[in-house]
Amino acid sequence: MMTRSRKTGKTAAKLQRVQHAIGLTNRQMAQLLQTRPKTIARCVHGGRSAFRDDQKRQLVRLYLIAVLALRVYPDDGARQFFATPLAEFDDKCATDLLMEGKFKSVAKVIAAEHNRRET
Repeated sequence: MMTRSRKTGKTAAKLQRVQHAIGLTNRQMAQLLQTRPKTIARCVHGGRSAFRDDQKRQLVRLYLIAVLALRVYPDDGARQFFATPLAEFDDKCATDLLMEGKFKSVAKVIAAEHNRRET
């Protein structure tokens, strides 16, 4: 059985991975998870998290998108992808779409690029 502190540590690790891959500030991360920036900072730096189930699900979605992006766009390529306006996103960047809650749109573009590179 996993203890609360181990679960919290995993949550903090996911937060850090997402923030680094996508290039999100604590404020942006808080907006995506519908919480306060202090809550994000407390989780990352202190290892404590008090996220609701819906916030945890949202974090998992972001984490999966970040992991796929890191696989498709290695090194700093993922950050560049999220920060660059693209025609597929009506000249918005992927981070803008995430902030609008359009996770599937971002995931589809990354997945299409992954499939294109695999063939």
